[in-house]
Amino acid sequence: MIGKFWSKFKNVFTKSVTENNNTVIKRKRKIDFKYILTFMLVYSCQIGYTAKKVIHIMTNHGFPTIKEPSLLSARLKYPHYMFYSIFIKLVDIVDSLIYPKNKRRFFAIDGCKVRVPSTTFRNSDTKYVNYGGYYDVGMLSCMYDVVYHIPYDFSFSNDTSERTHALQHFKRCRTGDVLIFDRGYISREMMCTLTQKQLDFIFRIPNNDNQFKFIFKEIENADKIINYQVPNGKLLKLRIIKYNNYYLATSLLNTNKFPLQFVADKYNQRWNIEEHFKLQKSDLTTLQSFHGLTEHSIIQEIYTQFIAIIVARVIMLQTLDKLNVDIKVKYPYNSINEVVKRNT
Repeated sequence: MIGKFWSKFKNVFTKSVTENNNTVIKRKRKIDFKYILTFMLVYSCQIGYTAKKVIHIMTNHGFPTIKEPSLLSARLKYPHYMFYSIFIKLVDIVDSLIYPKNKRRFFAIDGCKVRVPSTTFRNSDTKYVNYGGYYDVGMLSCMYDVVYHIPYDFSFSNDTSERTHALQHFKRCRTGDVLIFDRGYISREMMCTLTQKQLDFIFRIPNNDNQFKFIFKEIENADKIINYQVPNGKLLKLRIIKYNNYYLATSLLNTNKFPLQFVADKYNQRWNIEEHFKLQKSDLTTLQSFHGLTEHSIIQEIYTQFIAIIVARVIMLQTLDKLNVDIKVKYPYNSINEVVKRNT
């Protein structure tokens, strides 16, 4: 099954690259969309490689010889949504393989601040100082499948509100999905929005949050369903769970189908998205050293990095399938080499 899927995956990837190229360029050029995407994929995954070195490697593999300034100029012709659209198409193929219709999916949503060159957000009034130099900060937000370790959606801008970014991810969800949040996201408005969209949720409740102090007083045991008033004046049934000295609020009310330990375990799997951000910040180049200096080019590079991650994850799924190894939660990106070693 994976073999046929991998073939379809490659075909969609190739077709998308060709379509995007034909949209922008009406005649054959040295630096087309294929060249730009290949350059950015290699650059984002090779720590320590300069742009000139990547161009040299590509030339040795049959790509035309170009100058770096020409590459930067050519990148301006391609809107960054083209990179995002490729990512979405690839994710949808993966989703069709691993999730039958109506199967519940579990996503963690979180964000991390990314330091970018001071020229990135030219209209921003906020500048930060570090070691005597100025830089901007953007928010990178991600919706991440905690079971299969797959990023399903992401956004990046100079709006550093995690809740604002989270709302954008809801468009990629379907009825019955469960969204897992850390303590910074919980609010009456957020729970009301999720309920209206028929999405389930698991929030961690901050211990020092005044609006939830009354809940802590009401909880006499470790698992209780309460009526909670939301902004529209309605009462929302909310299940409060106490686990390891912290509290969780969830809409998963069926205690037989979703016992306390199950909900707690799913919340703990939220840590997978933290490992994902760690991978992006330490094991890949882009978030450490951007090639471009403008908002347009940096968003292109971040989007390309997510394409690289989904391609790497698909290769990993294919490898595990050939080895007859469970493709689920046990094996995040950084353990693939150990999996292969133990099974070959």
